[in-house]
Amino acid sequence: MSAVLTMSKYPYGKHVVKKLLMYGNKELVAAVIQMFKGHIRQMLRHAAASTIVEYAYNDKAVLAQKLMITDELYGPTYAICKSLEGNTIEKVVKENIMDETKQVIVPLTQKEQVIKHSVVHKVFLDIFLLAPDMQRSDRKVFIKTMKTYMVKFATGEFGHMVLLAIFDCVDDTKLVKQAVLSEILSTLPEVIGNKCSKKVLLYLLSPRDPAHMLPEIVKELEQGDGNAHSKKDMATRRRELLEAVSPALLEYLCENAATMLANQELVPGGIKGELHMAEHPAGDLVLKWLIEQDAMLAEAGREERFSRILVDTVGTETMKSWVRVNRGVMVLCSLLNSSERSVAAEVKEELAAISSELHGIKDNKGAEILLENLNQ
Repeated sequence: MSAVLTMSKYPYGKHVVKKLLMYGNKELVAAVIQMFKGHIRQMLRHAAASTIVEYAYNDKAVLAQKLMITDELYGPTYAICKSLEGNTIEKVVKENIMDETKQVIVPLTQKEQVIKHSVVHKVFLDIFLLAPDMQRSDRKVFIKTMKTYMVKFATGEFGHMVLLAIFDCVDDTKLVKQAVLSEILSTLPEVIGNKCSKKVLLYLLSPRDPAHMLPEIVKELEQGDGNAHSKKDMATRRRELLEAVSPALLEYLCENAATMLANQELVPGGIKGELHMAEHPAGDLVLKWLIEQDAMLAEAGREERFSRILVDTVGTETMKSWVRVNRGVMVLCSLLNSSERSVAAEVKEELAAISSELHGIKDNKGAEILLENLNQ
């Protein structure tokens, strides 16, 4: 046992341990992971060994083994209650384990090699979603611990869920803006290009929208609803966060519209498995949101209008291909109802030229809605 733990801490030795996990049969893998028991915190503090814990957790461990790995990070009270009752974190967390969890997690997360790991992200997620005793001060401690690592959280499988939970339950939106959103918005190219962090931005634009979020994820987030320490109305919290993220996101997307959309004819079902932005469940949502922001830009006295940038970049001729799919139609309807009247008139004129084609599309709700908007 001691040999495996020792090897995991050496630059070359860790590769031997990883090979045992990678190529060993179920019995060997189970034996190696069992050797980690009681040493998880120690291993996470070590640069080399922490990568072994992360690999075992993400790629080899079954559910029971994953629970064993995370169990050590909740403190001794959790371990005792769990062993006595055979309970899960959902039940045991009813005990006041917050102080002990902070004592374990906060020192661990002072090191970058620890806080970047999904094992730690999973503990953060459980705490934000399941701990009814989590005071506002506790939440601030955890958020400040995450500071400078928000992008690592945003791009992680469990980490991005931690951010969604923060958006849902932390009333201090000023703290969230300063500690969370400022870091994310400062690295938008990286964030938008990652499948997990993209979900963070979409959640800010349209929280818990089934168009881009699986029902089981929504159900998991709902576990944190109605907790005793979130006093602010959810709609108010969401509006404040949206107001905080909108200007930077709008500016970035306006500047990069040409890269994302230029000369791309919409082919239903996508090309090589990649959907056109107007057909993508998240893409059409973003486009519609951006078009709606034109009114806000006008009120702020700014000259640019996303609807104008969109039409000039894509071209109305290419946009006609968007009528082939319902989501594309919804974007076109948003343009027809744009606050920028010159855009609405231009798009209407082009689409009117293919109205006979639209009438010929049978059993297509999108085409029907588009025709209704054209006839208004």
